[in-house]
Amino acid sequence: MATGELDRRVRRTQARLRAAIVELVHDKGFQAVTVDHLCERADVTRATFYVHFRDKEHLLSSVVDDLVDRCLDRFAASGGTDDHRGERLAVLFEEARQHHQAFVIILRGEADGAALRRLRARLAGIVSDALADTAGHLHADPRVPLDIVTHLLVGEILGLLTWWVEHDDAEFDAHQVVTWLRGTSIYGRHWALGVEDERLSAPSAAAYRAGLPPKEGS
Repeated sequence: MATGELDRRVRRTQARLRAAIVELVHDKGFQAVTVDHLCERADVTRATFYVHFRDKEHLLSSVVDDLVDRCLDRFAASGGTDDHRGERLAVLFEEARQHHQAFVIILRGEADGAALRRLRARLAGIVSDALADTAGHLHADPRVPLDIVTHLLVGEILGLLTWWVEHDDAEFDAHQVVTWLRGTSIYGRHWALGVEDERLSAPSAAAYRAGLPPKEGS
C-alpha cells in the first residue's frame, strides 16, 4: 500500500474514533464510555483502537488538546481580548458554537476536569498578556494586581461560555453575547441592570465612575 493511502486510512480511522468519543461522552458521560463502545461506534476493532491510542483517556486528551490549541491559537492571533467591539473575544464563542459537543464535554469537567484546567490555563495566559499590554500601552498603574484581574476576567468568560454552549439554541449571536460580557465587565452590574449614575448617591456615583468601591455608609 502506498504511503499516501496509508496516511489517509490512518487519518480516517482516527477521525472516526475522535468523533465517536465526543458523541458518546457528550451523551453518556466519560465514566460510562468503554473502549468497546468506541470501537462499535467508530466501526473498528479493539486491535485497531490500540494501534492508535493507549486508552480512552489518551483518545479524549488528543481530541481536547487539538481543539483547545486550535481555538485559542486563533483567539490569540486575533489579539486577545482588548478590542473596542469585542470582535476578537467573539472568535472564542464562535468556535464554541461550531464545536458544540466538544466544548460541552470540556466545560462540564469530564475526565476529572483535566480538559477544563487546560482551557483555563491557556486562556489565562492569553488574557494576562493582553491586559499587561493594555496597561503598558496606556501607561496605567493597575489598582488591582493583574493576576487577580486575569482570574476575574477568565471566570467571567468561562462562566458565560458555559451558558453559551448549554443554550445552543439561544437566539443571541456571539457578538451580542460578547457585547454584554464586555459591558458588564467594564461598567459593572449597575450598567447591566440599567441603573444610571443619577440613581446612586453622590459619593457612590463618583466612586462608580472612578472605578473605586464606595466608602462604607455612602
